[in-house]
Amino acid sequence: MKNVLHSSLEKKDGNDYIVASYPNEQQLVVTWAVSEQKCTLVSSYFNHAFAEFIKALRIYDVTSIVFNGANAHTCHEVFVREDSKQWTITGLNKHRSYCVEWGIKLNENKFFPILRSNIVQALFPEHMKPSDSGGRSDGQSPEWKEYVSSYSYYTKESKGEA
Repeated sequence: MKNVLHSSLEKKDGNDYIVASYPNEQQLVVTWAVSEQKCTLVSSYFNHAFAEFIKALRIYDVTSIVFNGANAHTCHEVFVREDSKQWTITGLNKHRSYCVEWGIKLNENKFFPILRSNIVQALFPEHMKPSDSGGRSDGQSPEWKEYVSSYSYYTKESKGEA
């Protein structure tokens, strides 16, 4: 079985989607598809042939923030070929969360996003995963666990008390 750390598919408009996933700890793979309707819409809006736009991926570090498109910790840009539907990104920092946008370059400083991916992050290594033992490393349940319900906290009564 492949060690997939995180993968999610976000469908848009039936044919438009972008997916970011980690097939391993060294690579972030981004896969996308854009409908002809969306390309036509963008082309009409900018009054420019869609095939002539430079396509790019923007990789945002969105660790521990609510990403609004402009508040990422860092942003890296990668130009992609016209016929590309997948790109592999390496060299990202471990234990960070990333979001990827696919879009077009309007000029040297302006990027117009068309698709935005899910947020992905590398999970903790096997020895650092949280356990169901309530945080105890000896594998035993904590004493308080049997006295907690989703509604109330119960105390243990001592024998002999009234």
